[in-house]
Amino acid sequence: MEFYRINVQMLPKVNFVEVGYPDEYYFSKVFKRNVGMPPRTYADSLSKNKL
Repeated sequence: MEFYRINVQMLPKVNFVEVGYPDEYYFSKVFKRNVGMPPRTYADSLSKNKL
């Protein structure tokens, strides 16, 4: 899975259908399993690292 290609600003509001998932909860679950944190936390961590 290539989650890093998703626009970080869109992560909390990502259109889960566009990335191929049936609903937002399933997307969040799969994202957390693969990345190790929920999409919102991931987006926040990337935003803080850019400062």
